[in-house]
Amino acid sequence: MEIKSDAFDLYLIIGLTKESRHWSEDFLNEIHSQLKPNKIHLVDLPGSGKFLHSKSPTTLASIVDQTREQLEFHPDRKRVVVAISLGGMVAWEWVTRYPNDFDAMVMINSSMAGVSSVFRRVQPKAILSFLQIALAKKGEKKEKLILDLCSNHESNAKKIHPKWAKIGIEGDMRLSNVLRQLVAGMRFRPKAIPRLPLLLIASKYDRLAHYSCSQDIARLTKAQLVLCEDQSIGHAFHLDGPQFLVSEISGWLEGISL
Repeated sequence: MEIKSDAFDLYLIIGLTKESRHWSEDFLNEIHSQLKPNKIHLVDLPGSGKFLHSKSPTTLASIVDQTREQLEFHPDRKRVVVAISLGGMVAWEWVTRYPNDFDAMVMINSSMAGVSSVFRRVQPKAILSFLQIALAKKGEKKEKLILDLCSNHESNAKKIHPKWAKIGIEGDMRLSNVLRQLVAGMRFRPKAIPRLPLLLIASKYDRLAHYSCSQDIARLTKAQLVLCEDQSIGHAFHLDGPQFLVSEISGWLEGISL
């Protein structure tokens, strides 16, 4: 089916410690160019972005409930949620608890406890990077360490580093909220399977979450999985491979009945 420009709204949920300003501008431009949604909703979770000074819950159920209260849902338009990493877990909890809120879901480089082992959800080498990031002073150095872990595309990471450094100073999450968000992600175990069209996208060269986590979710849900084998694309898929990512989403949406 052809997706019309007034047919759906797009909701973007980003991952751990990030906010809506961290979405790659190239990714957003590709969305406007290829998908042409009626509206893009950039979602901030409690404790980040617009809600930086609020307290992040320690369960995904409460994160969903608090976030849901802040969002606009147009009753006459279809709604598609695209979520990466921790955001994918939030989206999963959301669509299984409130099945009428969304009509289709895309999960990118995500994982879940009880589905994949802890050392595939966070690869051993990434644990050291997390410790270095936690100890780093906010701003340029911390964001460089984050990009070194999450991005495989050196030129894209270099281009976006100044913007992320600025966000890291202005919108640095409190350590307590980082830990609370981390606990929520670690504690979450899926209680139900989403009953809506689901697309899984993963990078084979993700150095944070092993791509087999997405394979595990695909086996659980029987959902379509796109495994990218481009070595320049890592965990921050929207940063490293925006054109590939949106092209896959676009092709998938054309093939489903919203």
